[in-house]
Amino acid sequence: MQRNSIKLPADKENNMNLLAIDIGGTSIKIAVFTPELKMITSHFVETKKFSSPPQMIDFLCHEIEKLKESHKIISCGIGVPGASDENDLIINIPNLPILRNINLKDELNSRASLPIYIDNDANCAALYELHFGVGKELNNFIYITLGTGIGGALILNKRLFKGDFSSAGEIGFLIINYLGKKKYLEDFIGRRAFLKYAKEKVKTSPGSSLKNINFDIKDISDSADLGDSLSVELMKYYGKILGIGLASAINLLGISSLVIGGGVSACSSIMYDSLAKEMRNSTLANISNNLIIKKSKLLGQVGLFGAGTLALLKKVN
Repeated sequence: MQRNSIKLPADKENNMNLLAIDIGGTSIKIAVFTPELKMITSHFVETKKFSSPPQMIDFLCHEIEKLKESHKIISCGIGVPGASDENDLIINIPNLPILRNINLKDELNSRASLPIYIDNDANCAALYELHFGVGKELNNFIYITLGTGIGGALILNKRLFKGDFSSAGEIGFLIINYLGKKKYLEDFIGRRAFLKYAKEKVKTSPGSSLKNINFDIKDISDSADLGDSLSVELMKYYGKILGIGLASAINLLGISSLVIGGGVSACSSIMYDSLAKEMRNSTLANISNNLIIKKSKLLGQVGLFGAGTLALLKKVN
């Protein structure tokens, strides 16, 4: 993997590694990378294990110190599923409310004995795709992460654009149904919302292979590929709703390239076909005719590699 001219100072490159932490609504993933962004080790814990901010912060501090000593860590990057204000206070984190109104950066930097850098998880992932992934050849793209929530980031002229309040690119909060109880894109196809919708549909589809299992989105995708009619309908629905939201963003920004990552990005081509169809039907002609949709090669690991990229870029700069 080429580093695209990103390089640590010579005196810090030998035997020095990067720590990456991807804090998600479902799990916290932790990995150690070389300066070339080659993964050395990784593990995860379920987020539901933590019931209070001090408990989670204690765990993170313990992991940081343990890995710092065992793997000679020089820098730590952390991705979080939310936006922070100008003082690094996490103010918008709908899928992990335990961290709302917490200054995680200050909390960890006050206790950890190495530099810690924190950013929105989608921003981190977009930086990885820009420097190392499928976005290397693109000047502009919208990055979308499909997981517990729907996240996003904007790359403009090969630079991350964060907006006035570091919250640009929040695709999940595009308003697609102003008059209804459900309002935002994430209200329809965030993991919890989509599974709730799917379970209601299963009640009226007794012949579906989903009927007698405790399914997740991957199960729906797998069943769709095997021809289960309800699962096919659900994958088409997911793609259509995602396409409605992304078409609005693309028409506004005039950006015709999309990069999609996150765990749910591994789902059936049925979803992607539905997404592309909706976007072709809903975007301006000049954009529709030049639409590019790229899928991250890392799928569910892109958040970890993104946090590693953050650690590398901050240390270089």
